[in-house]
Amino acid sequence: MFAEGRFLDEKQFLISTPIPSSLIIGSEYCNFTSPTSKNLVLAFSDRIEVYEWRGNTLTKELRFLPGCNLAYIKCIRNKKNESDLIFVINSEFEFSIFGFNNGEIYFAMKGNIISNYKRIREQGVQIAVCPKQGKIAITGMDQNLYVIDRFERTDRKNAEFIKGPLDVVDMSFIDYSKFKSETRIAMLVHYESCLHYEVYELDYRTCSLRNVLSIKDIPIHCTKLYCPQIYNDGTTFILGGVCIYIVRGGNFSEKKLTVNNLERIELDAVIDNSIISIAPFNENPSKFAFCDRAGVLFTADILTNGIHVEIIGNINPTAFLNHLENNIFFASSMIKDSILFSVESNTENPQQTNINILDSIPYYGPITDMYMVNEDDQVIGICGGDGKNGFLTLVKHSPTFRCAWEFVAVGLHRFYVVPKDIQYNICFASTLNKTITFVLSTKTGERIEMTFPGFNYESRTLFVSYHPPSETFFQVTDEGVSITNFNDRIFNNCQLLNDDDLIVVSTNNDGVFVVANGNTIYIYNLNDEKNSVVGEYRFDKKITSIDLLKAKGFNSLAYFVVIFEFVPNIHVFKINIDDGIKVEHVAESTIENIGIVNDVKWYCGSDEKDSDCIVVCDFSGKAYFIDFNVESGFKSNYVVVSVGDGALETFECSVKGQRAIFFSCENAGFSPWRRWNSDIPKLNINTSLQAYSYYDNDISYIIHMEHNTAKVSYLTDEKEISYDKLEIDYDLTRFAYDSKNNVLLAVAVKGSEADYYEASMHDFDLLKPDYGPRIHFPFYELSLDDEKKEIAEDIKNCTMENSYIVLVSLDHMKVEAMYKLPPFEIALCIKPIKIPSHLGSFFVVGTAVEKQDLSQPEITDGRLLLIEVKGDYQKTIEIRAEKSVKSPVFSISTIDDKVIATMLNSVRMFKCTLDDFKLKHSKYEFLRANRIEIYGEKAIVGDAMRSVSILTTKKDNVDVYSRLTDSRGLTAVHIFDDECYIRCVENCIHILTECQTEEFRSLQISKMLYIGVQVNKIIHGHIGKVDLSKYAGIGKCLTMATLEGSLMTLFEIDPKMYEFLKIIEGKIYDRLPRFFESHEPSEILRIKGKNQFVNTDYFKYFMTLPFETRKDILRLEGIPPYPCTNEVFDRYETLENILSLWSQLF
Repeated sequence: MFAEGRFLDEKQFLISTPIPSSLIIGSEYCNFTSPTSKNLVLAFSDRIEVYEWRGNTLTKELRFLPGCNLAYIKCIRNKKNESDLIFVINSEFEFSIFGFNNGEIYFAMKGNIISNYKRIREQGVQIAVCPKQGKIAITGMDQNLYVIDRFERTDRKNAEFIKGPLDVVDMSFIDYSKFKSETRIAMLVHYESCLHYEVYELDYRTCSLRNVLSIKDIPIHCTKLYCPQIYNDGTTFILGGVCIYIVRGGNFSEKKLTVNNLERIELDAVIDNSIISIAPFNENPSKFAFCDRAGVLFTADILTNGIHVEIIGNINPTAFLNHLENNIFFASSMIKDSILFSVESNTENPQQTNINILDSIPYYGPITDMYMVNEDDQVIGICGGDGKNGFLTLVKHSPTFRCAWEFVAVGLHRFYVVPKDIQYNICFASTLNKTITFVLSTKTGERIEMTFPGFNYESRTLFVSYHPPSETFFQVTDEGVSITNFNDRIFNNCQLLNDDDLIVVSTNNDGVFVVANGNTIYIYNLNDEKNSVVGEYRFDKKITSIDLLKAKGFNSLAYFVVIFEFVPNIHVFKINIDDGIKVEHVAESTIENIGIVNDVKWYCGSDEKDSDCIVVCDFSGKAYFIDFNVESGFKSNYVVVSVGDGALETFECSVKGQRAIFFSCENAGFSPWRRWNSDIPKLNINTSLQAYSYYDNDISYIIHMEHNTAKVSYLTDEKEISYDKLEIDYDLTRFAYDSKNNVLLAVAVKGSEADYYEASMHDFDLLKPDYGPRIHFPFYELSLDDEKKEIAEDIKNCTMENSYIVLVSLDHMKVEAMYKLPPFEIALCIKPIKIPSHLGSFFVVGTAVEKQDLSQPEITDGRLLLIEVKGDYQKTIEIRAEKSVKSPVFSISTIDDKVIATMLNSVRMFKCTLDDFKLKHSKYEFLRANRIEIYGEKAIVGDAMRSVSILTTKKDNVDVYSRLTDSRGLTAVHIFDDECYIRCVENCIHILTECQTEEFRSLQISKMLYIGVQVNKIIHGHIGKVDLSKYAGIGKCLTMATLEGSLMTLFEIDPKMYEFLKIIEGKIYDRLPRFFESHEPSEILRIKGKNQFVNTDYFKYFMTLPFETRKDILRLEGIPPYPCTNEVFDRYETLENILSLWSQLF
């Protein structure tokens, strides 16, 4: 190891990715791995993943690392007896067409798009594929169209340039084989305030497009083209928010067409947002689904005399929609989670439909800010948002929750497992109106459907248990109680229940059961083989929760704790049956300020010295732990733990043999016995539907319900990254943490609906039908006099953006307070600050103010605000001081009571008091200073126009220490240590070091790390408690948050260890599939200086390969000794163990 990260030579770096990029830039459902397979191919910004569709789940089969930043993918359908191909293009405009055969990837074509404009346009890449003629059209890089012909013009390596329209909204090849054989391409082109529908023929001789049809004045709300395969005359559907236009084959013979000549179909419901994705049904091309920008899903059926459009429901805003089969879809979102879902008919109302989420792929971006919330446990907070889809997430290491097996059934409501012996489990699955049973082999996983005498199969099962001594099953349904065993002693419906009242069940795990229904309890003792039914007892109040003591050795039949409806008191009773049933009151306890109680459990102590504990949970997510002894009663003190928000229940489980209490709620967690007053590890799963534990062969299993699926899982002491996420209807740009109150203060922006109004300004010349329900955003009831004037007036009176300061409680993960800034003022930055001799929680906010009284409104001013968080239970935000400045406050950093702010051409230092900001010093040597970070007595300032500067902040002064001047811009800056600084530019990290000349000190770029993603924020530290001592040569580290939703950790690494790992990485890299022509050998990349860091993603990818493949890649020839021990590798297994260790670095 080395001291404080100092090396004899230049610094070397290693990058690990705890959270990979989650931005999906394309999805295709096809037959990729074989002609009969069902694959979902997902393209992320840095990789391609292939999933297999099996039943109700997606299973990851393949993963490819192209080694560059991807831009788009598209499926190329092949013949029925051949697997499909995938077209992929990267951000450097290189493309390839690849397939999969005999377990290996192969490439059908590779090439480039030669364009002087090396940036994707704002509207994105548009790609159209013509499977019949093998043509691919691409636009979105410049004002030209690029065409690839993989059948006829195979001698052309690169895409052929053809001048085309400038602003293409959507395009598609159309089948015109009914009349001619030419390839025609339809485009929706934007011209100022309207669209044109244009159809072109490709002319290779002149490298041009010949226009064969042009229809002007298409309304601006039309955004998508759909060309169904059922037509071969060029028929195209133009989809809009108010209507759908149909271009028929006969229109091609007419001249001077306008939109009024097209067939127009009014929609039954208004689509208030532009349509962004379409998916034809695989089995029926005349039916398709589409989604609008607000996430509303529709289906459309092409009929003989029109199109029938139906609203299905709300999903996440979807950039790519894929129909898998029947009623199953996959929706890829670029701003929220991507989901696999099914569309089901509502059982109660067949006219309505339900959307059931089957699986999801989380999206954690775009990340705009990051903060180390808990330095001891390395808990990191991230925030972001795009289009009023903001989020705030806590990222940390948590124990893993591994699924052993699962069961899927439509409408699954409850699921119970009864271990019969070491070989078989008996399973009970309950839907809303029936129960099914089967036997599961624990060794083979085989399932055998079986029915048992005496069980009620025509009702919903609420509880099932098994008493081994008497081999008796105990079943409670919403109708009654059934008791049966394998000896056919049957007590079917021995007690009818009233399902209008709450039914709760408990057992002492020794044959005694209590069923509470309304205000009555029914008592059963399965140890009495002659008469298992003990009797009943009535209370004055209805029961909401009951639990029996799991302990023996008492004279009474059983003890139980109970909570009555609308009563905060806890009551303990005992049951005696000497002379009939006697229920005696034993003890009572009162909890102050408790909410509505949801659950009560009685846990016996671990030994004689350990008292029992009664845990009471309410609907606010609080758990109350009260010690209790049967002889001495309740103890006066109790512990209150805020577990989460929402209804909470508890049950006992085991983690690696250690007794624990599981907290079942929307964000489940657990706590070891008697350690619940500390932090509760969260599992990032929702167990609010149903959860309980059972033991099988000394293993504690937990069953929980999730989207019609019962998952049987177990807890481990291994750690994995988990997320505690709060979604909010704002875009969060910056935030700061207050450890005293455990709250986050975030800067939030909420855009107005003006952009949605604008999309509705057109197409009001025809009478409107009687529209159905309005979707998500308001739509106007238009008069027939002057519709456009009405809408224009609304737009004029609409505020464009509202800015807020939002206070989020981390105890409950919800917004507790909010402060709205005045109109035309936007908060840009926020930092915590200390005020001497004051113990409150203070923050400084920098804002920008737009001047509206000018001829052209512009941002010229700003403010500094001092905010205090007040209150214990009900927190509030109060403005304590403010200062107006003649510039927007782009970024701030704080040192004790001093504020250093970047303001366009200056950096200023203020001293903060409770009622003022006093200017101490200003430095005017910038053009547009918009980033600042402080480390010790140095500050790094990023100027978006020209420079990166290092400043000293001593003695109330700000002085320039050194500077790098160029015009590359930046997205983030940070100070690595006293000698090394970081600037991030688009997809690259610049490592800056100081160089001294005779005249002045300056900065120089010593390394350029091409990481392929855009870094928006950098902090010191890493995620979670990780034992870094296992990794020899590791030094200081930083965590970087990216636009694509990934978190990356940059480590300083010893040069000798760097050289060793680079040799291993090079061997892996050189065996990767070469997707693009620019994929050069690792040695060439090192010579060119393009690969100057160790990337552990290659190690992770390597460990997923088959053993023989891994052994073939890492041959021992050329492998130097391990730098840590100087061990010479004579066995492959030794080398793989070391590589496996490095692959697990986050």
